[in-house]
Amino acid sequence: MAFNILAVCLELPLLLADLALHVGSGITLSTDKSLAINAFSVPVALYGILSHHFLSGLLERLVGAEGHGQANPTLREIIHELPWRRLVAADLLVTLLVVLGYLAFIIPGMLIATWMTPLLVIVNLERQSIWESMKRSYQLVRGHFWRVFVLGFLAVALFAIVVDLVVAIAEGIGHSFAVQALSHAVPSTLLMPIAALPIVVLTFDLVALAGPRAPSGTAKSSQAEPSDAEGGPS
Repeated sequence: MAFNILAVCLELPLLLADLALHVGSGITLSTDKSLAINAFSVPVALYGILSHHFLSGLLERLVGAEGHGQANPTLREIIHELPWRRLVAADLLVTLLVVLGYLAFIIPGMLIATWMTPLLVIVNLERQSIWESMKRSYQLVRGHFWRVFVLGFLAVALFAIVVDLVVAIAEGIGHSFAVQALSHAVPSTLLMPIAALPIVVLTFDLVALAGPRAPSGTAKSSQAEPSDAEGGPS
């Protein structure tokens, strides 16, 4: 519950900025169909990225603390300790690669998205460079490809289905911009931890199975050889 309240507090400025600009000047920062690139949307989009990384980082720290019997971190600790630049850079890079992969006949995009599913958790957890974190993410997923693919797909699909269902119901009630914005923002905010938690827990499980991170340039044999049951594309 506390996590949801924090998510609402972080998402509220985005919603208010969107509503204020639309009502005051007719500018729409984002819609379900497109993202308007302008002087207003860029800082708001950056705030959205940072707030989402903060929530993901907090979730990762809470899961890690619970798993190791440690005290929960404070918000101040999370803010100061998160590798902000690497998280944002890794997010933008993977998003670009996935988009390019989907443009290249979809399959490459699906592979990249699956291999990089644990990436942002790994960036926060192991604090390595983006390149080393990408290699680590790929190594963790190898041998568990279909498990990661199914869980990631279900997390994204169920999240999108619920949000779209709420939006559709809201459109039947009213077509005003405020109703549409609220119908999208409210379920997205409330469901965010539910969608993110399986990925965080999965990443911890994969790290536990793989063992400590191998030195750069080497790979553990358990990572290099997919299991018979779950081996996927490599």
